[in-house]
Amino acid sequence: YQETSRETNFGNYEFIEEEYVDFQRRWAVAPDGRVAAALSYEDYRLHVWNADGTVNRIIERPGYQAVKRTAGEKDRFQTMYNAFTRWNRGSTFRVNDNHQAIEQVFFREDGTLWVQSGAHRWRAAEGIFTSFDVYDSEGRFVKQVDLVADADATEDGLFFAGNRAYVVTDLFNAMMARLGGEENEGTFDDAEPVNVISFEFPPMLAQTP
Repeated sequence: YQETSRETNFGNYEFIEEEYVDFQRRWAVAPDGRVAAALSYEDYRLHVWNADGTVNRIIERPGYQAVKRTAGEKDRFQTMYNAFTRWNRGSTFRVNDNHQAIEQVFFREDGTLWVQSGAHRWRAAEGIFTSFDVYDSEGRFVKQVDLVADADATEDGLFFAGNRAYVVTDLFNAMMARLGGEENEGTFDDAEPVNVISFEFPPMLAQTP
């Protein structure tokens, strides 16, 4: 359906986030074999392919406003990417001033496509864990669904399976502790052990017409 290639110099190379980040962790497969993926960092745009690889449709929200990162958020991503690229001696990493437009996508068993935008993850309303834009099998926007849970979308991992949402607590810090943190900037060794919490969708969301 899609492939990406890029050249990387070993030593003194500048990584650029919007080029380094691709559709990994931002794709999903529907029960009928359709595949959806976010190919753009900046744009709210999803490509949807049929099972045979032909393009089914492209879903866009031209009016989507990019979410500017705070200084703390930018530092956080800088630390993460520096840890990822330490193997390339003398390299630097240029993080984007904005969060990526689409964070995660999931297909539900009823064929609906649930899209978590950068705004839904990083700027959720008070009392809301996160939100999703829901599209039907024809790519039409149906509604926005707010998820309420004792969790933090900026720190915890989120996964859908069947009629449940699984939250992995403190996933970011656990990942950074595994990487060893950033040299000379402290470590993430104090990360709490992760827990997996299962939330069941209420009946009205178990199947979305």
